[in-house]
Amino acid sequence: MKRLRILLLTLVIQGWVGMVCVRASHDQYAPGARSAGMAGMGVMLPGFWSMQDNQAGLAWIDQKCVGFHHENRFLESKLGFQSLALALPAKPGILALNMSGFGYSMYRESRIGLAFARKFTERFAAGIQLDYFRTRISGMYGDKSFLGVEAGIQYRPTSRLMAGVHIFNPSRTRMDTYPDEYLPTIFRAGMAWTAGDELLIGIEIEKDLENRPLWKAGMEYTLSEQMWIRAGTGISPASWCFGLGYRTGRIRTDLAFTYHHTLGTTPHFSVQISFP
Repeated sequence: MKRLRILLLTLVIQGWVGMVCVRASHDQYAPGARSAGMAGMGVMLPGFWSMQDNQAGLAWIDQKCVGFHHENRFLESKLGFQSLALALPAKPGILALNMSGFGYSMYRESRIGLAFARKFTERFAAGIQLDYFRTRISGMYGDKSFLGVEAGIQYRPTSRLMAGVHIFNPSRTRMDTYPDEYLPTIFRAGMAWTAGDELLIGIEIEKDLENRPLWKAGMEYTLSEQMWIRAGTGISPASWCFGLGYRTGRIRTDLAFTYHHTLGTTPHFSVQISFP
């Protein structure tokens, strides 16, 4: 009976939350504690973990990288999410592979993504990713597998402005035939501004075909060349986020905490290693 209650809780959260800092049900997983610390804002930001925020952001990196991300949603062990990723320079761009999983023995979502990004000018980059999804529910429900695609662009109008646009599942992939169930189609757009070398401020909007828009705002302050502090908030539904980042040598770690006013707190942890 306890296992059944946990399974029902998982499915309710999957279908209802759709929130800024916590994403599930094969919509856009966005691993990376940097983005989580700014309320999930990241469509305009470059970097390693942009392979699932906006693949165009991969084009701005110039080193091989490997990373791991973990989050324990609402401090519930059955709602753990993990991601492992690799990015390699591959002329004329960057090639990346990421694998992620959510859930536990009775309910499990898995995803494998292969991304490619290219910088066309010093101000413009684009990226695309092919996704393989698999959902497994214990008992009579069995497994479901399907394919998806996502793509995005980033543009830097000036040295202090960054803009990004991303679409997830433009083809409206069908997850099941009865009842009609589709992978969400999600549009995201945002812009960030840097004040000097220390402060970054941004805003982002996210909209799918069925629900009202989600608004996010975040900031990142550079304390030193090795340390960052972050904060963010989401509107509709309300959420509050906080994060820290630290780099030593080729290792970068990020930690974030996101708070949902109904479901509680989710801790996020990421580590990234760069190689020459």
